[in-house]
Amino acid sequence: MSDFVTQRDSSTSAVARLKQALSRILASVDEQKRDTLLLFVVRGGGAACAFLTQIAIARWAGAGIFGIYAVAWTWIMILGTLSQAGFGVAMTRFVARYMERDRHERAWAAIVFSVQFVARLGIATSLVAAAVIYFSTQPGLAGVTTSVMYFAMAVVPLYALSELGQGVLRGMGENMRAYVPGFLLRPALLLGFIGLLFLADIGIDEWWLVASTGLSLLVVVLLQWNWIREHGKELSGRGNRRRHAVHWIVVAVPMMMTDAYLLLVSYMDLIVLDLFVPAEMVAVYFAAVKIIALVWFLPFAVSGVSARVLAQDFERDDRVAIKANVRRFVTWSFLPTCAMSLVTFVFGGYILSYFGPEFESGVTVLRILSVGLVFQAAAGPIRYLMTMTNEQNSSAIILIVSACANIALNFALIPVWGLEGAASATVATQIFATSLMVLQTWRKLHIWSFVSLPGPVRTNKGVADLVKCDAPRVSD
Repeated sequence: MSDFVTQRDSSTSAVARLKQALSRILASVDEQKRDTLLLFVVRGGGAACAFLTQIAIARWAGAGIFGIYAVAWTWIMILGTLSQAGFGVAMTRFVARYMERDRHERAWAAIVFSVQFVARLGIATSLVAAAVIYFSTQPGLAGVTTSVMYFAMAVVPLYALSELGQGVLRGMGENMRAYVPGFLLRPALLLGFIGLLFLADIGIDEWWLVASTGLSLLVVVLLQWNWIREHGKELSGRGNRRRHAVHWIVVAVPMMMTDAYLLLVSYMDLIVLDLFVPAEMVAVYFAAVKIIALVWFLPFAVSGVSARVLAQDFERDDRVAIKANVRRFVTWSFLPTCAMSLVTFVFGGYILSYFGPEFESGVTVLRILSVGLVFQAAAGPIRYLMTMTNEQNSSAIILIVSACANIALNFALIPVWGLEGAASATVATQIFATSLMVLQTWRKLHIWSFVSLPGPVRTNKGVADLVKCDAPRVSD
């Protein structure tokens, strides 16, 4: 008995020493690097879990069902992102700045307004989308895909609220709470639900997949907003929501174009492919996209940390800090992404084979998409740099033009080159939009946000002197 107690005490002390060692390591790293490393772990774990989930669906449900689910999930993301009307990113900016100024009542007022606005818009969007599906389907021709799409529209408001919750928590400085539910918990829950269906020998079809997705999103939303409500107890006062509502909307809507662009560029190819190729080929393309998403977590983690940092630097009118942070974030984004993209470029066929032997034909698509990913990573957090420094209107114009170009390229190239045409359209648009953003940032902020190229000569002017923006600054 005494030996057992001794062993237990020694194991407990070993765990305690390990915790102390980890605490010392984290304490020795500056806050930005620590948050980035933690987001690497969270986003990497979530991406790996999502990757395993897609493999499980492809293996257990088949390529046809996998393709139908890919289209349904794509529409959920697109409509859900549009339904949050840019408030997901805007609330990061508003909450961070209001809390920086100790205007806690204003921060809470913005949070309450945004959740009410997004919830109503999400429900309206799902109803309108369902009506469009109903009236655009010829009588007697509604198949499995159409029926599943009705079900998928009910999930749209949940996705919108989850994106908003992520932005609010990020603005509060709660990066782990912001990203763990959506990027780690949700794919883990989805994988768990699908695994239970498989073990129970229940046939996994499109309905079960969409239902599992909706249930996982519901858990995420409840967890996020419970944390926000707890944090809200520290924010005193009700604030005047009506007085500032127009301002919040005016700033948020241009940011919605950034989100819409990312989804259109990322998934318009899937939508157009669904019009020209069978579901099995859509599944092959979707598998390649998911592998790219596995690599994208690297620059994403950097961007997640950069949003609040850049917003605070801009609020303090510290141009030197913004310039230094942008260069740091570009390096952190580019180097690991380039290394991981090289791995996918070389071993892409082998990775795709995990989905099934019929998926290996997507290796060329994977390699093309890797090029676009590397180019975007080379620009670092360029989108957050623009939106956090009052350049959201310029960003919106660039992204609208790029989105239109992407749609045109997809319709032009997919009928000719198929899957490779869709990938080429996506990469061409990514390079075009990123280049314009880099040039615009150089012109307005005198900061060069691209890897391996020299930045501008340091000037004593503040950011406020350099930025000429149509949108007003956040009011006191």
